[in-house]
Amino acid sequence: MTGQPTSVRSFAARKAALLLPALAAAATLTVACGGSDPGPSASGSGGPVPIATEAAGPVGSTGADIYASSCARCHGANRQGKKDAPALDQARIMTLGDQRLEQAIRYGKGRMKGFPNLTTAQVQALMDYLKDF
Repeated sequence: MTGQPTSVRSFAARKAALLLPALAAAATLTVACGGSDPGPSASGSGGPVPIATEAAGPVGSTGADIYASSCARCHGANRQGKKDAPALDQARIMTLGDQRLEQAIRYGKGRMKGFPNLTTAQVQALMDYLKDF
């Protein structure tokens, strides 16, 4: 720091003397708290919250029950379609195929929201119901 006044050098030295211990403490805390075993959290889960595998809300186990609680509001009680939701007749369902139908149920399609919390068994029951109508 040649060429700088003594007051500037001493200010920089004081600043460094305060900053270095703070950085060392932060690094120590980061290493100490970032281990592979996080232990129990305040919520008691001990880690990330898993995605729910069961449906949130009262959804039955039969395809008809699942349709009534999850689909009928938009697609109609008799699958006739409403407003912006198309009819879910057998021809439409069969043109989708199983993979696209499952993706539409789980993740949505267009303006339709998906139902990612349905179990695999519930999705299969709903697909069977839609195909057998």
